[in-house]
Amino acid sequence: METIRTENLTKNFQGVKAVDHVSLTVDQGDIYGFLGLNGAGKTTTIRMLLGMIRPTSGACYIKGRKIAANSHHVWHHVGYMVETPYAYPELTVKENLLLVQKIRGVKDSSTVPRIINRLQLNKYEHKKVRHLSMGNAQRLGIAKALLHEPEILVLDEPTNGLDPAGIVEIRQLIQDLAHQHGKTIFISSHILGEIARTATKIAIIDDGRLIQELKKEELDYHLSVTLKVKTRDVKYTERILSHAGYQVTDGKEGYLEIKNREAINHPDIVNSFLVNAGYPPTKLFVEEEDLEAYFLRITGREGVSDHEIIL
Repeated sequence: METIRTENLTKNFQGVKAVDHVSLTVDQGDIYGFLGLNGAGKTTTIRMLLGMIRPTSGACYIKGRKIAANSHHVWHHVGYMVETPYAYPELTVKENLLLVQKIRGVKDSSTVPRIINRLQLNKYEHKKVRHLSMGNAQRLGIAKALLHEPEILVLDEPTNGLDPAGIVEIRQLIQDLAHQHGKTIFISSHILGEIARTATKIAIIDDGRLIQELKKEELDYHLSVTLKVKTRDVKYTERILSHAGYQVTDGKEGYLEIKNREAINHPDIVNSFLVNAGYPPTKLFVEEEDLEAYFLRITGREGVSDHEIIL
């Protein structure tokens, strides 16, 4: 069942197209990973989705209802955290959550203690928010988003500032909310490896345009797989492999890359061929592209140095 949908969503800022005709679909129970470089249009899309800013054109729908300035009826279904989690700095963690409870109209007195425990904020409940680390401020932001038990969560960079253990905790929480409680979770993130572990559906936005949207199980069919070979004479090895019908290209760090499916499935055949030719491989292995490499390839940034890219 469709939970979130956008149709040709577009936003211009002073002549600059920040989001360009984005159409996406999120189904009930999805963990939807929304990926893009800084400035690609992720947060602008989320702000339009939540009715925080008005689209230049196009529309957003939550549970089949179009989002507009007066869409108050949908917000009890939605919890969100956008960019830096906002909180009252002079109030404690518990006081912030009690305030959100009152605003949300949640009557159950056990709600705040339960959410504090779920997000492992027990040690900090009486601490003023201005003294929290960035990671614990993120936890508080997620706690506020979850407090009224929404069906839909929209989280912008939920693991930002967390240490590795904290990232694992949030990953497990997100998976539990989706798989055990049926919640739909829309996550914007720059941590591609984490999205690869967590998301059931992945979308990639670049320069404001949605360039890919696919289910996690479909991703495997799009990832590039190569057989990588290194010998003591790479140039001669390339010639004899090409003459034998293999698709060979020069790779990085002195490796040859073979794309033939038969070679990938049976690297032992390539190994035997090179041994018999007198050029036994010094290295030979199958390498599968990960989500980060795939992202860089389809956005045309493959081979760009790390310092030129901010994910």
